[in-house]
Amino acid sequence: MNKKKLFTFTAAAAAAALYSAVTGKGIFNRMRFKDEHDAIARYVESNYPGAVYSPVQKTEMGYAVVIRRPNRSSKIMLYAMPCEDGHYVFKEVV
Repeated sequence: MNKKKLFTFTAAAAAAALYSAVTGKGIFNRMRFKDEHDAIARYVESNYPGAVYSPVQKTEMGYAVVIRRPNRSSKIMLYAMPCEDGHYVFKEVV
């Protein structure tokens, strides 16, 4: 690979990583939404032990994830709305 192609490839990879970091996608989702991940993880673990949830998405009212429970085909949409005191109000939609 010549120097020009190497530079172009490196610049494209850096731009993709920067875009992912800014938008909170991929490995950067947990860093961007740390407080939300912590609150959602506690909620999911206490209400649905063994379940996993999707990356956090920002919405107009707060944040949203999809919960997948083991051995169940149905999924749960979980909304986390922040309060002024730093806590979250959760709403589930089956």
